[in-house]
Amino acid sequence: MNANPTQQSTSTTSTLPVVRAADLEDPDHDNHWLVDPLLPRRGVAMIGGAPKCAKSWAGLDLALSVASGTPCFGKFPVVEPAPTLIYLAEDPADVVKARLSGICRHRGLDLAALPIDVITVPVLRLDIERDRRRLSETVRACRPRLLLLDPFVRLHRINENDAGEVSALLAYLRELE
Repeated sequence: MNANPTQQSTSTTSTLPVVRAADLEDPDHDNHWLVDPLLPRRGVAMIGGAPKCAKSWAGLDLALSVASGTPCFGKFPVVEPAPTLIYLAEDPADVVKARLSGICRHRGLDLAALPIDVITVPVLRLDIERDRRRLSETVRACRPRLLLLDPFVRLHRINENDAGEVSALLAYLRELE
């Protein structure tokens, strides 16, 4: 949370910073969406559904839309085109390119002209500190507005039924944002 603190605690104890509610930043309602009203500009979003129901295709459409400024799914406007970074854990690079090229052909776009980068490492595990550091550095270097990581189940070996383990992984993704 960002704030313009006017009355911060100056105590030498280990208190938490405090700001009067009226001094918190006002929400930016005009700049809330990356893809209106599908994808917020800030935060972590997930696409969920049954196996083989086109979640990866939906993610690629979102990424290509953000990179090109074209409407997502032909309907939802991109507020501000921006670079995207993609990692598809289940698909080799040539399949990723073929899928993106197909969507580009359909929209009349040139894939080579779009700011889309693809992470090509064979395995990325967000439950391993070394991989988290490498992803953080890659995001810092590429500065994407959208990071597509697909599928979630291939990015870790945590117990998805353990809220504590999932919460820690989602906390990392929020920090990455």
